[in-house]
Amino acid sequence: MAANVQDVVMLVGDSLTQRGWGTGGFAHLLAEAYSRKLDVINRGLGGYQTDWAIPICEQIFAKQHEQHHVPQVKLLTIWYGANDAAPAPSPQHVPIDRYKTNLCWS
Repeated sequence: MAANVQDVVMLVGDSLTQRGWGTGGFAHLLAEAYSRKLDVINRGLGGYQTDWAIPICEQIFAKQHEQHHVPQVKLLTIWYGANDAAPAPSPQHVPIDRYKTNLCWS
């Protein structure tokens, strides 16, 4: 018998995403709105910026040959930029050109 796999809403981002489970937060509201329709998965990582996010995304998203084994992502949010915009020389700072390139990662 096959397992019942629910498709998902995937939330990826920094601490703004991580805190989305708080009362009245957007992750909480999405989970209520999509109850019994889609599962909400929150991969918000406080302090992260786009340079650090790429390896994480490579781990959490299924490769092409694995996609038939996992739930489908029906809605994806990507909220990065607050930490990238930290002033240099902060370790979180990402120059705007690299930030744009990071968001085009594939």
